[in-house]
Amino acid sequence: MVLALVCSAQLCASSIPVVPRAEADSLRRTVVVWNGRACPYGAMAHDVVLKLYGSTQPRGYTAEQVVASWQRDPDVWNRAPLILIKDRRIRKALGLTAGKHTSVNYLIGHRAEIQRLWDAEPNKNSKLATALLETDERAGIALMLAEGDLYEQPAPDTPQLSESRITAELLLVCTPFTTVLFIGNLVFGILVLIRALGGGPKRLSWATAANACIWLLLVASILTMCLVFGLRWYVQGYIPLTNGYETMLVWALAMQMVMAWLSAFSLRGKGGDGSVYLAFAFLLPGFFLLVAHLGEMSPQITPLMPALHSPWLSSHVSTIMIAYALLTITFILALLALLTSRSNIDRREQLTRLNRRLLWPAVVLLAAGIVLGSVWAKTAWGAYWSWDPKETWALITFIVYLLPLIVVVAGRLSQLPQWLQSSRAYNIYILCAFASVLMTYFGVNYFLGGMHSYAG
Repeated sequence: MVLALVCSAQLCASSIPVVPRAEADSLRRTVVVWNGRACPYGAMAHDVVLKLYGSTQPRGYTAEQVVASWQRDPDVWNRAPLILIKDRRIRKALGLTAGKHTSVNYLIGHRAEIQRLWDAEPNKNSKLATALLETDERAGIALMLAEGDLYEQPAPDTPQLSESRITAELLLVCTPFTTVLFIGNLVFGILVLIRALGGGPKRLSWATAANACIWLLLVASILTMCLVFGLRWYVQGYIPLTNGYETMLVWALAMQMVMAWLSAFSLRGKGGDGSVYLAFAFLLPGFFLLVAHLGEMSPQITPLMPALHSPWLSSHVSTIMIAYALLTITFILALLALLTSRSNIDRREQLTRLNRRLLWPAVVLLAAGIVLGSVWAKTAWGAYWSWDPKETWALITFIVYLLPLIVVVAGRLSQLPQWLQSSRAYNIYILCAFASVLMTYFGVNYFLGGMHSYAG
């Protein structure tokens, strides 16, 4: 078995017939109908090869070469190890001991092992079940590609794509914007944090130049995220707030803009935290974009689901994501306050006051987002409230963050225990409360599912 796989890999690397690069590149701007929408051949090939292999250039070939060659010589390419098997348990059941890829023919010949794993898995929402479904999907895509059923030529009455839209989509799918953004933001964030903690240049001229470079990089990051958001909007034809990747992008963008404002406000007021805020203006978006990248929140553009055809959708999602961005910042401020030395009471109180000020608009926006979501649910599903896991956890998050505001108001109206109104108790509570945000956004999608599962 191992010998067969090694021979198959050698076949793929050497004697496998491949369409010349120039011929494949000439197909890139050809319009095809794939996945229910008209798109450039290059965008289709990029998404297909990324789905099958896990990268867009297997064995050094371009995505267009792989798709065109697979269609031209399906019998040969069906024997090439180009299907990614990520889960170790599936590879073990299939007898794959070398590498993470196998051929579609090998998968077809071992359907029984896949079926036994599926039947033995009691939780059909588990990681293994998801991996099995993904493996089956990859095999299905490969077979459709081999049989020539993966995409169609546009019908005569299909609206023509403009050259600018073709260029925009190719730029969007062929440029690793997310990878560049998360790496750049994390690297610059760490460097700015080191500088903020005393490791930066001491000479005034160097410090001024460093500040200018930092702000230029921050503006470049914001503009790049705006560019990605705008490109997706232009290509899709509707506001891109319908899946996990798009909402994560908005979350990162909102956090970066708010943290940049806090940094500028603090530095203008000669505050001591401006540089720290500036570091987190890079680090927070970087971490969230990294999660989107590692969590495989696919940036693939797909047709809009019928339930999402509503003017209430964009207002609901954008309001919720801005609220989550503000709540993320309150988490960071609470962490900074708790890490502040006990001797520096003024700084700790300053961070806590800013935290409490940001919590008010965050809770108001969260409430507004829930209300807008209820109105949207009425138009999409016929009911304002269905106790869907996402709805329920959004309500729990709202109540969790409403409680400290109630304590503040109650403390002004009557006497409450001093410890309940202390800055330390508030910051510890906010630090723990952020778990409800993570559960609402990530946990529900990965563990509970429901009607909002498409948003993951």
